[in-house]
Amino acid sequence: MGRYCKIISMFLIITLSVTMFPLRSFAGSNPNDWAVEAVDAFQKNNLAEPAFLSDYQRNVTRQEFAMLLVKAYERMEGPIQLPVNYTYKFKDGCDALYRDYIQKAYQIGVIKGYKEDVFGSYDPITREQMAVMLVRFLKLVYPQDDYSASESLNFSDKNEISDWARAAVAYVYKEGIMKGTSYDKISPKAYTTREQAIVLMYRLLIKKGILKAAYNVQKTIKYIPDINITVNQGESYSLPLTLEATMSDGTVQSVSVSWNPSKVDTSKPGSSLYYGDVAGYDRKVILTLTVKASISQLSVKDIAKKSNGGVVTIMTFSVDEKPLAQGSGFIVSQDGKIVTNYHVIKDAYSAKAVLGDGRQYEVEGIISYGETQDIAVLKLKNARDLPALALGDSDKVEVGDDVVVIGSPEGLDNTVSKGNISAIRETTRKGFKDFQTTAPVAHGSSGSPLFDMQGLVIGVIYSGYDTGNLAFAIPINEIKPMLGGTSIKTLAEVNNLTQMTYEEYAAYLEKNYPGYSLNGQFVPFNDYYVTEDNGTVYILISIIGDDNYLKYLESLLSKPNVSLEEYRANEKYVENYIQKIYNDAQKRYPGKEIVGGLYAYFSYSFYPSNPESYYKIKYNPDTNMWDIEEWILMFGNINGFYVKWRPYAN
Repeated sequence: MGRYCKIISMFLIITLSVTMFPLRSFAGSNPNDWAVEAVDAFQKNNLAEPAFLSDYQRNVTRQEFAMLLVKAYERMEGPIQLPVNYTYKFKDGCDALYRDYIQKAYQIGVIKGYKEDVFGSYDPITREQMAVMLVRFLKLVYPQDDYSASESLNFSDKNEISDWARAAVAYVYKEGIMKGTSYDKISPKAYTTREQAIVLMYRLLIKKGILKAAYNVQKTIKYIPDINITVNQGESYSLPLTLEATMSDGTVQSVSVSWNPSKVDTSKPGSSLYYGDVAGYDRKVILTLTVKASISQLSVKDIAKKSNGGVVTIMTFSVDEKPLAQGSGFIVSQDGKIVTNYHVIKDAYSAKAVLGDGRQYEVEGIISYGETQDIAVLKLKNARDLPALALGDSDKVEVGDDVVVIGSPEGLDNTVSKGNISAIRETTRKGFKDFQTTAPVAHGSSGSPLFDMQGLVIGVIYSGYDTGNLAFAIPINEIKPMLGGTSIKTLAEVNNLTQMTYEEYAAYLEKNYPGYSLNGQFVPFNDYYVTEDNGTVYILISIIGDDNYLKYLESLLSKPNVSLEEYRANEKYVENYIQKIYNDAQKRYPGKEIVGGLYAYFSYSFYPSNPESYYKIKYNPDTNMWDIEEWILMFGNINGFYVKWRPYAN
């Protein structure tokens, strides 16, 4: 505690004299260039859960690696899906997504626990642990192979390899599955990131031909959905001759379909069934065609009247109850389900919805959301008998269709504008198609319903330009599957703003920001200390131990004779990681100044020859060592986020 008090005092003295540094963005969710090929192969071949295929620089955990091993095994063996034969083996926790994978991996013998009933699902995996698991996997698949290997590894840190892992590390290195982290290090105790784990598994699968073996298996159709089509009376419709089917290997491919009856009649209202045979496969599909009686077009005035009360203004607030943002939304159920955009409620601690008649409802929470899709389904508290809007079929929308937008631009509720669908294309929401419309919108229109001329909601406005009559909407059919949820999360939970003590927040930071990986080195942040003094929140981060300090140095000095430009780029990587911690704290403690520092604590058996290079040096008679404290950097806000390296040196 005394150590931290002294550090905080030094912060108060030095903060006024620091200088700003320019920032560089870093997309931590994207794989590095050397991992793109392997990541792409895993995505295309369903060799990992979709939730795993992001945040590639995050350390892979034991439960995640168990999933990778089981996915590879199931692909090689059939493909098959291993059954879970008996009660879950381990008593410690795990994510529900990985529970069966852990059990399967244990059943086939590729993983073991720390002890009989403890697996350590959330623990990161060292490189030597991963080597042992890979060899167990190979012995299961290829028991006839020779797994002996020369242990003459020519790495300067080979003596750091644990005895129980030495043979496995030597074998995977000999086979080219695992490579050194630098020109003379294997780093057996370093943690492995997600992208590194994917690359190792990819090398193994290619080396042993497991991917190739999977392609030689005769594929079958795993899933092909029945079809429900609704058309207007007299509208032309042709039965599809090809459909998308999910195959037994996890891929999606087009299949040919022949129908009985083969002709479609839309002259009369009602429903008809059509039976399809899939060519080359023993599989059938059913198409239900519903013909709706012709409906006349409504005027803009009629649509405005029909939607009266169903469009709301959404106002969001920060933790300290200050106004944060404003947008639009619309009611989709009488008990208070509201559709809006995710960015409308992003970073909000609370929110309320104001109806057109002036009634106000507190937002109880979020039923469903998609950050990438920019969709949020909210639930109003104690709402009933609300005027819900009717939803249309966005799959039937065509370029040139007339549309109407009703929303609350600039807080002006129930503002009506008209336009048409000027294009259907992918825009900023990568991987999703949007409606482009000429209906005018402005700031605050996000979340507004987009109506067709029958008064049905066919989309949700999410972006646009104040001039030029150019706006974009999310098709309503993309949102419909998200409306059925019943569980509710508070805005604070979704936006990670739940109240914590400073001690709890320090534990949260330790779990969510355990350290960074750079140039083959994982540098652990061993300890966090969070406190407050006169309205300033201090976050003190410690790297503890000789080995960890050496990892920090090697992460910056990635090779002999590193250039100044390379060294500065490495520093910027560290700064970007520190900024994530700063941004998290700033969001959690709005209105408070955030200041922090990164320190290293280690010991030498001799007095350093360059004492001026360290913040503090003190002899410890108990250990007969020189204890050294290094103030690596400090960070805070001076006209924006800044980092100052070795602040005591200036």
